[in-house]
Amino acid sequence: MSELDSVCVLANRSLLEWQATALERMVEETGVDIPLVVVNEVTDVDHPGFSEGASPLGEQATSNATGVGVDDLRLFYHVLKREGLWAFVLSERKLAWLLGIDDPGRSQRRPLDDVAVLDDAERVRCEPVPVEGSWCDLPDDVVDRVATETDVAVRFGFSLLTGSILSEPAHGVLSFHPADIRRYRGLGPPQPFASGDQTAGATLQQLTDELDGGNVVAIETIDVGDAHTLDEIYERVHERQSRMLARGIERLRDPAFEPEPPASLGQYTPVTKRQEPAFAGKVLAKNLLGRVRHERD
Repeated sequence: MSELDSVCVLANRSLLEWQATALERMVEETGVDIPLVVVNEVTDVDHPGFSEGASPLGEQATSNATGVGVDDLRLFYHVLKREGLWAFVLSERKLAWLLGIDDPGRSQRRPLDDVAVLDDAERVRCEPVPVEGSWCDLPDDVVDRVATETDVAVRFGFSLLTGSILSEPAHGVLSFHPADIRRYRGLGPPQPFASGDQTAGATLQQLTDELDGGNVVAIETIDVGDAHTLDEIYERVHERQSRMLARGIERLRDPAFEPEPPASLGQYTPVTKRQEPAFAGKVLAKNLLGRVRHERD
């Protein structure tokens, strides 16, 4: 494998706090440079390349954690139309922030311009090219720049990526899945929460065309047996992910290390599962009960 000294970040308009922290730790612990940030320009929710946090309205989900304004009401209406009962799961989360029962922690969003390690990186704004279904490629000129100017890309934005962007950079595209892909693919933390699992997981993978089935750079197990709410599980998973990126870069630098697909993959559960009233209702009820138990403890 080639050397790994520079990283491109594939991002939305803002990063989640854990993603920003992951980049900061990566630079501090590995000494890599970030000369390039490719920013997703898609703000149309009907475009296959749209991803959460890509639109100004979507950013309101976690950037306004201490108050309720007109944008929050617009966001609720938008999410209600798109996600059904799951909108109430997200609203309960926001209400917990407002009441001081919980705080957004690593799920808060930070604008790209507020991430110091990206200050010297050139911004390249692009619109992903639809390929099939929800899959998109990046424009050829963007892929060429990523492959020429950097050694690996880190996906902290965009939707499902396929095509030349996965193979042209020397070390491909790294992406996180907030679960152990050998067990849960697709939906992520709501699955172990709804099932009452004692552990959750996090996977850092080198993307392939297999959905949530890329070449594994690292998989870690996280104890969530005493987690009362879905937020607590997300917070623990995000905390672990914020540390895994630097370790992953060091592994890729090791000539003896070769990312490989896992021996087996968990069943794929589409994100649309959360739109089912029975599933969303179960998560909402368990979350509310968990908050009561947390206050008692």
